[in-house]
Amino acid sequence: MTSKSKERAIVYCEREYLTANGKTAHGLVRHTERYNVVGVVDSTAPSGDAGILLDGKNRGIPMFSSLEDACKETVPKIFIIGAVSEGGVLPKGYDKAVTWALTRSLDIVSGLHYFLSDNEKFNNLATKNGCSITDVRKIFRDYKRFYTGEVNQVGSIRIASLGTDSAIGKRTTSVLLVHELRRRGRTADMIFTGQTGWMQGWPHGVVLDALINDFVSGGIEGAILESWKDERPEFIIIEGQGSLV
Repeated sequence: MTSKSKERAIVYCEREYLTANGKTAHGLVRHTERYNVVGVVDSTAPSGDAGILLDGKNRGIPMFSSLEDACKETVPKIFIIGAVSEGGVLPKGYDKAVTWALTRSLDIVSGLHYFLSDNEKFNNLATKNGCSITDVRKIFRDYKRFYTGEVNQVGSIRIASLGTDSAIGKRTTSVLLVHELRRRGRTADMIFTGQTGWMQGWPHGVVLDALINDFVSGGIEGAILESWKDERPEFIIIEGQGSLV
């Protein structure tokens, strides 16, 4: 996917961009092949470049203090919820932002456990204004694949980024490893295991905490097999998820 084909997106991260709860926004500012991120909204964060605020690297993504200013200056097509919350509920006040976006025909993308598409008000607004609601975890809710052992046929070197908590950099480490391996002329792919990895556009993976536990190991195995079939990479980097190993 080329940058010209990506839809323009703003990431809404009110109150959270400078906290660990802004990790979805952080991931999208650092890297995404799925969207063209043109702005981040958080009225509590300083103005300037979102990348510089995040890790000191200018990425040409401006911070905005309001949705109105962001949409006026960037003309996006997509509104992404960039914050996470305890229990995956819609953060306080975000319902007003979602409503505002839907009334202006912006497509909504959310990785929360709470499915916006199950909200009657949001659904009616989306239908009325000709836009869509994508709940990323819902995409994987009915995925069912048992572990078979076929992963033993994969010839790639497999490296897992594991941790004992969430929001400690497992996905970021995985992305950086893939980028560095490719920079050195090696072939590498990442297996995503969370909603932000899907938003970043990695082609192989599952959202683990959307699956029934019986199918977690089979889901990861299936993603690894697909990566091997499609790309035959020398390295497969597997993103850890929460404290799951």
